[in-house]
Amino acid sequence: MTHRRGRCRQVVILAATLVGFLSGAQSQLQAGRSYVPSMAPHPAIETVPGELLVRYRLPTMPIEIGQGDQHSLLVQRRQVLTTEASRLTQTIPIEVTASYPLVGMQRLTVTGRASVPEVIAQLAADQAVELVEPNYKVHAFEAPRPIEPNDLAWPTLWAMKQIHTPQAWQQTTGSHEVIVAVIDTGVDYTHRDLAANMWHNAKELPNGQDDDGNGIVDDVHGARFCGGDAGGDPRDGQGHGTHVAGTIAAVGNNRHDVAGVAWSVRIMALKFLCEDGSGSTADAIRAIEYALVNGAHIINASWGGRARSRALEEAVREADRRGVLFVAAAGNEGMNNDVVPSFPASYPIPNVLTVAATDWNDELAEFSNFGIRSVHLAAPGVSILSTMPDNRLAFMNGTSMATPHVTGCAVLVKSGHPGLQGRDLRKMLLGSGDSIKGLKGVIQDGLRMNCGKAVQKARPD
Repeated sequence: MTHRRGRCRQVVILAATLVGFLSGAQSQLQAGRSYVPSMAPHPAIETVPGELLVRYRLPTMPIEIGQGDQHSLLVQRRQVLTTEASRLTQTIPIEVTASYPLVGMQRLTVTGRASVPEVIAQLAADQAVELVEPNYKVHAFEAPRPIEPNDLAWPTLWAMKQIHTPQAWQQTTGSHEVIVAVIDTGVDYTHRDLAANMWHNAKELPNGQDDDGNGIVDDVHGARFCGGDAGGDPRDGQGHGTHVAGTIAAVGNNRHDVAGVAWSVRIMALKFLCEDGSGSTADAIRAIEYALVNGAHIINASWGGRARSRALEEAVREADRRGVLFVAAAGNEGMNNDVVPSFPASYPIPNVLTVAATDWNDELAEFSNFGIRSVHLAAPGVSILSTMPDNRLAFMNGTSMATPHVTGCAVLVKSGHPGLQGRDLRKMLLGSGDSIKGLKGVIQDGLRMNCGKAVQKARPD
């Protein structure tokens, strides 16, 4: 953000995809009033038509806050959202479609014949607005699926052996005290290898009512935020999220299917990627907020896009302030994220751990993104067998498949150290990786995760 002497307005405007708006935004940047990302417009950037995200200037609170302070913070921020929205809608052609009080944001729809760039300019000129941007779309990072495994004799869970989970399991197989939010296409919470490890909302019953008063009915195992709608059933109809969840948390040693890295954990299912595998930053933010409010310790984000959403970045920063580890997939375009960033993986936030994919030869997978500054660790992501909806299994490729290996290992470390915060958990995982020749000069420090070493390093003396 650009700062100048005196009272500068510091309005954040992210509209890189809106070519007609860039020239005006650039002149504002030179005047010290606005921020515009340096990345040139990218053809892969998509937005939800006619939708914006806005964040207002909010009263500050200390990072360490108790339950009562959190309630007061939410009340304060709800009042700010209500007041400012009521004022702005009188003069600007917008309507509020959703509010996210914890991160101080609202989802807006442009009404009438007004254009998105015009409305962005109007909102950016208001002193109460800190940030305004389009509602960007993001997509699940999944490489093409093979029709069947390429070798029937191939050890099914080869990746678990490569990252030394058997050595880790000698110390711990996880803990139901650790909560992982799988923010994805949802999770089949009835799968026989996942059901025992699903998170349960203690304040909600499956009775058609909103028992906990959070505005979502029957959010027993998580919630669904798809296309701007909120609901209590995060069931996966696409498969990607269930596959991710299985690598993290399929129950081990139960004679069923596969074993996750963590045999004991609680998976909070948060569906924001719809059946076509895509979703919006607004829905991603709502899912992150739900995870934070409900006590998640780790967030798995096997998805992303090329647009740098400052709104989404603020939500990830809120996770950092609350000590939550954010494990993100690097992406599957085979590109250098140092040159063309991918988000949320490329956000420079201390709790973000970005994961590349390797194959069974400990080489970078041909589809995996990389970057010696922005990609932190590698894990297996080729021909990974895991759970799928309706008690099925499937092989899948992608950095989406590498990321949950790291998330699962984070669970094992966290289970032995409940007080370990996101930043420190990240350091523990990075400090115990194996140096791999094929990753040198490709990702930061050239490390592939070694879960056995991470758990051993974290073991109390």
